[in-house]
Amino acid sequence: MSKVVSNRINISFIEDGKNIHGALTATGSLSQGWDKNSNAAVPNWYNSSSPGTGTAYSPTIYLELSLGSSPKAVSGDAKTSVTWTHNGVDLVFGNNDLNTNKNTADEGTFLRTIRTVNGVDMPALKIVKNLASPGNLNLDKVGIRGSVELGGVLVDFSDDITIPIAELSGSGYLGTLEFTDQKATLAGDSDTVTATAKLHKAGGEVSDFTMEFQVNGTTLTGTSQNNYEVGAKSIKLYGRYVVDIATITAIFKVNNEIVATAIESVNDIRDKEYLWIQYTVSGGLGKNDDPDVTLRENQTVTYGFWMATSDNIENIDTSFDKFEFQPRKAGSDGALLTVAECNSAGLSGTKYKMSGSNLVPTTTDSDTVYWVDVTATNNNKVTTPGGISTTNAGTFAITHDDDTRAAFGSGVSGLIRARTSN
Repeated sequence: MSKVVSNRINISFIEDGKNIHGALTATGSLSQGWDKNSNAAVPNWYNSSSPGTGTAYSPTIYLELSLGSSPKAVSGDAKTSVTWTHNGVDLVFGNNDLNTNKNTADEGTFLRTIRTVNGVDMPALKIVKNLASPGNLNLDKVGIRGSVELGGVLVDFSDDITIPIAELSGSGYLGTLEFTDQKATLAGDSDTVTATAKLHKAGGEVSDFTMEFQVNGTTLTGTSQNNYEVGAKSIKLYGRYVVDIATITAIFKVNNEIVATAIESVNDIRDKEYLWIQYTVSGGLGKNDDPDVTLRENQTVTYGFWMATSDNIENIDTSFDKFEFQPRKAGSDGALLTVAECNSAGLSGTKYKMSGSNLVPTTTDSDTVYWVDVTATNNNKVTTPGGISTTNAGTFAITHDDDTRAAFGSGVSGLIRARTSN
């Protein structure tokens, strides 16, 4: 998934922005297999005696969202304001919150619900029917779209999560990894996550097995180290051991023969990345925490912004290679500009409008502009305070003149964002 970091700007004020972190996770393993010998899904997610409720093994997919290290709610009702998708198709829900469309899965497969995460109600989706079948033995995807308020402006977000589905091997086993308290993210050096390995067969859960754990391809030896603890069938990771993401592989053995493997990821959401902003007005250099920018007639402010670590403005993160500005009119409504207004104000980068749920380039004067590409070029690099010139940055200029006032009104507002292409 590409990463996006946003910050709000105003010609008279720049708010100190932090990263919006968002990810879909699940309360249990999302892996499911099909046992052709017993003609059954393993583990079983369908409760035939109480349809629509699921079983003890039914996973619930939910959204975790935070601003810096603080939990952040979605904009609107946690249950109904987001759009859930299955294999790219929007799910439609009835009054009982079960899906009613059958484009990619049976009616009543998904239950729309809410899960409280760090004290905040978040969107959640419980799988209450089996997805594995003789006709579905590949990867499924569940996605989410919604918006979150940042500095008084709604910012769109989206994410998806993979559901591995496959035919069981000749052994008939399926291994899974499940996180204690459904927690698979780390927010600090002393924070921990614990994953427990479970082995399933068509008849139910199996207890007689041994195993080994790997993290990022390295087999963990011993039972306890400074950064992890390994039990017979569980593993605990500490935040200081993880950088961005850790992939846990569990290798299951019965009678010393490998019968299954399971793979899950632990995400590091510590707010190490920072969107730095600098600007010049009449030759003066600004910085990210300056209180405001005030322009007199015919003055120009030029912004430069890039991703680096929060403790080092010069440590540029070159994985961020797209930089955009969302211009808005001054005032409480914060209306978006048209292509013609952006051109009048001197914003010359490629402009994007919304087409359905997608952003597409536009040159039509009357189209509403959601983002302007302001990525620096070789002919227009951004130079950091330490003298590093880079194209892994965004830059644009605003001049206080009649054209700008006609486009924006009494002042300039908007969002800037940095994102990765991949």
